[in-house]
Amino acid sequence: MKKKEYLESIKKLNQWSDAYYNHTPIATDQEYDTLYHQVQEYELKNQPSPNSPTQRVGATTVSKIEHRVRMWSMQDIFTLDDLTKWCHNYPFEYYVMPKYDGCSLNLEYQDGILISALTRGDGVAGESVLYNADFIQGVPKVIKHKGTIEIRGEVVIAKSDFEEINNLRLDQNLPVYSNPRNLASGSLRMKEDISDRHLQFVPWGIGYNDLNVSEYSNILSFLKENGFRYEECAWIAHGPTEVLNHVNRLTVLRDTLPFQLDGVVVRVNSVKVLEDFGYTSKFPKAMVAYKFQAQEAVTILKDVKWQVGRTGKVTPVGILDPVNIDGVVVSNVTLHNPDYITSMHLQLNDHVVIIRSGDVIPKLTQVFTDRATDREPIPVPTLCPSCHSPLSRDGAYLKCYNLSCRDRVVNSILHYGSRKACSIEGLGEAVVNDLYSRGMIRRLRDIYSLDASKMLLLDGYGETKVHKLLRAISATKGIPYYKFLFALGIEGLGESVSKTLARYGRAIFEDRTLLKSTDHPSIAKVIESINSLTDDERQEILELMDIVQPTIVTKSAVKANLAVSGSLSVSRIKYISRMEELGFEVTAVVTKNTEYLIVGEDPSETKLAKAKKYNIPVMTEQEFESRLDQF
Repeated sequence: MKKKEYLESIKKLNQWSDAYYNHTPIATDQEYDTLYHQVQEYELKNQPSPNSPTQRVGATTVSKIEHRVRMWSMQDIFTLDDLTKWCHNYPFEYYVMPKYDGCSLNLEYQDGILISALTRGDGVAGESVLYNADFIQGVPKVIKHKGTIEIRGEVVIAKSDFEEINNLRLDQNLPVYSNPRNLASGSLRMKEDISDRHLQFVPWGIGYNDLNVSEYSNILSFLKENGFRYEECAWIAHGPTEVLNHVNRLTVLRDTLPFQLDGVVVRVNSVKVLEDFGYTSKFPKAMVAYKFQAQEAVTILKDVKWQVGRTGKVTPVGILDPVNIDGVVVSNVTLHNPDYITSMHLQLNDHVVIIRSGDVIPKLTQVFTDRATDREPIPVPTLCPSCHSPLSRDGAYLKCYNLSCRDRVVNSILHYGSRKACSIEGLGEAVVNDLYSRGMIRRLRDIYSLDASKMLLLDGYGETKVHKLLRAISATKGIPYYKFLFALGIEGLGESVSKTLARYGRAIFEDRTLLKSTDHPSIAKVIESINSLTDDERQEILELMDIVQPTIVTKSAVKANLAVSGSLSVSRIKYISRMEELGFEVTAVVTKNTEYLIVGEDPSETKLAKAKKYNIPVMTEQEFESRLDQF
């Protein structure tokens, strides 16, 4: 890098940093980190510019209030080899804990009363957000400790809450938020009620204090005693091998934890030793952040294909220039609906940010509209890409109303036979497509008319395969009505709502006035979907119902209403199925009607909070098992 490139890079980094802290990000973390380290390499051999972001911490705030003790940043390490070398330079006992991807906050308490809440800012001074502290879960107004102390931590949003917020925005045809961290940071600066953002505070340390603690692990114990959230996924480590073991453990746990992680913090556990090693201009020397491989990347939108789902909804799918994200090559991403494309100002050849976390479907979170020079509008179809019938608008979506549309039929059968619906073994994608191509199925109910003698004449259909498939299809007759409802694949009709509506039986498809609107968003969406069914669609369902004869389970037969959260000893599906077989009703959410919340490892903070609010007993699997004979 030459000096001219260096100065241009500094300018770009400062623009990116200002946008990150004060506006909407215009670059990804990976892009920032890569350029930042190129600047650092230049500065190792040359005099740093005073404007360089390496010479300061965080953002410059408009209205500054000084922290009692500076909020330091951390040195980033990107490889396990470099982390091992760092450990050898500081051969002491370590403390290893998650690095949550949020917005740093400094809380000051005097005589046990919260008097100040400041963002990190530039490390020396931050912006007051005391008003918003009222809306952050995990920030106590009063603590036991009566001295003066600064409590430091990260303001985060649970991944499940973030997903719910974005789904609501999609329903309202609003642009989605790019990630929980940016939403948390922006929410902190809003001078209004932000309780609907579900912000939470995760403490990681202290600033100014009158404590006499010798080890960092004691600080976290102090925080727990004073009513703050306690970090369970944190460990003392002796030597580089144990440090790497804990880093690998958090790498595996990363996607199962409720909040986003972008790395692991490793520090010398002794408070005195860390202070004795001192600080650079930006961070403590005896403390580092091992950064995970990026789970987001920038790529180019090359094309858009339109797919037809089981309900006839036509969804645009973005075809990407393939990009490797966390070891997986991503080449396409859903674009939801035409209104989403418009709201994101998205065009062909745009540079876009794609995120992927674990097994989660990749998502487009941001568009850099100023990077492409050959942008082209995305054409919106007027005819179904599968059957070429005219498309109609259904709210924000395009829809094909042809019940014989190949893609509608195939996808509705695949959903109907899926494991969480009717669980028809052998009714996979290849078989459904083949039977449709041969003209043996044209609608969902046709699977119940399949003729064994005709199927045995086909290549690839042996006697065992055919009879096993037909037995599995026949076994669905008489299934519980709520399973039948879910298997229909009606928009928004999930397992939980299906159980709520099951008591109405076939009447919900015979009487358009039966289901009324409600303030509950999930129920309201389903009611809208059911009430908007065409006469032909209703007739199809009623004819299928005559064949299947689903069984309605009365409410009196239910022993208790349960909700489940966290990692259990068996898969969630197996556990729920067992509980339902024993006569319990199991839902995905905690409501006033929930009688018990069953928890495994790392349960949802939101569900626990609701259980506390409604005075619902919380039990582990083992505790609930020991009480089964009481029901």
